[in-house]
Amino acid sequence: MRKSIIVLLLVTGIASCTYKNEYYTEPVHQNWVFRRVGDTRWMPATVPGCVHTDLMANHVISDPFYRFREDSVQWIEQEDWEYHTTFDVCECLKEQTNFELFFEGLDTYADVYVNDSLVLKNDNMFVGQR
Repeated sequence: MRKSIIVLLLVTGIASCTYKNEYYTEPVHQNWVFRRVGDTRWMPATVPGCVHTDLMANHVISDPFYRFREDSVQWIEQEDWEYHTTFDVCECLKEQTNFELFFEGLDTYADVYVNDSLVLKNDNMFVGQR
């Protein structure tokens, strides 16, 4: 019995000394808008998603995969597109000095700004960016 109590205390002590992951995760999928760079009109966007599906959802283009419509949407790749959202940081994090944003997939070439400061220049869509 005495050995069982000692083993229990030892296991409890070791478990309490383990590193605790103190991450707070907040997905930022809401309230996105997009526009062609230079335009003044913002349109609702779905994130995750892509500019083609956002243009279709806003009735700017027809389905490019229907018949021969692909040729009529080639102009999209020649333009630069801007996506924008706002989000609030949890009150519990206001005093933190470091934050990490993780992007699971950005367009091949993308610049990311937070509060008008450039925080990331992306050049690879297939690698998650922090």
